[in-house]
Amino acid sequence: RRNKYPNRMLFATLIAGKVYGIATVSGLVRELTRNPALRQICGVTAIPKGYHYSRFMSKLTIAENRELVLKVFDKAVDELGGILPDLGRSVAVDGTAVSSYCKQSGKDKSDKEARWGKRRKRLEDGTEETRSWTGYSLMLAVDTKYEIPVGCELIPANVN
Repeated sequence: RRNKYPNRMLFATLIAGKVYGIATVSGLVRELTRNPALRQICGVTAIPKGYHYSRFMSKLTIAENRELVLKVFDKAVDELGGILPDLGRSVAVDGTAVSSYCKQSGKDKSDKEARWGKRRKRLEDGTEETRSWTGYSLMLAVDTKYEIPVGCELIPANVN
């Protein structure tokens, strides 16, 4: 039986979703349904459902697979460094919230590493905006010339 939803394709569509600024899996599925060019670029032969992404993401969160994802990232940055010799010369660091859509209370909490986080941001008009979520913070080091991530770390949301 042929796998209609290979991991490589699911990973490619998740990356495309981030590039397109799509915030949810359901939004990504809608975009894949609407956009044949995106399907072709990502190698989509059958449009995945939300539960395909849920299963895929649960596989990625296993500790040994997280290490593999980081190795893939590091190798990609190393290869880009060979093509772009000044990659990483000028770097900016910033973080973003990553929500964990898990059962958030009780003994059988589905994501045991996710934590509740809260960040305040001062706006240009002097007011404050507060964001709270359960999950993680993704810290990225990004090359300022090429706008390419060169380092990353995922930490529980309650860590500053």
